[in-house]
Amino acid sequence: VAAHMVDQLPTTAWRMAGDGSGTTLTFTLAADTETTAVGLINGYSKQVAGVAWYPNNRRVTSVTWLFDDGTAIDQTLADSPRMQIMRIEPITTGSVRLRINAVTPPNAGPLGRDYTAISEVALIGLPTG
Repeated sequence: VAAHMVDQLPTTAWRMAGDGSGTTLTFTLAADTETTAVGLINGYSKQVAGVAWYPNNRRVTSVTWLFDDGTAIDQTLADSPRMQIMRIEPITTGSVRLRINAVTPPNAGPLGRDYTAISEVALIGLPTG
């Protein structure tokens, strides 16, 4: 479910079937916020019974962050199950859209899953009002 991207639990994830390239996710903030950093965990970072699910699902390799004022900021992501934060020039916005530009292929092994996953999203800033 979408709420898993903002539950501060990297062992949960939002997933969609197949190649998520071109998908846009919208995050509506509680108030206009001066946003100073963005980031995400770009796959399913869960481990169960010694199985790491991160390499078995598709991982996001490139995104664009879109803000209310029309600003678009690209982020290239490493193949790592850690939070990847990118500092930005402060932007006041009431919502942030995250466009997935590219993902990896699914793992070809027996545990491979054809799902695009995001474990966590970080939108860092302070409300302006």
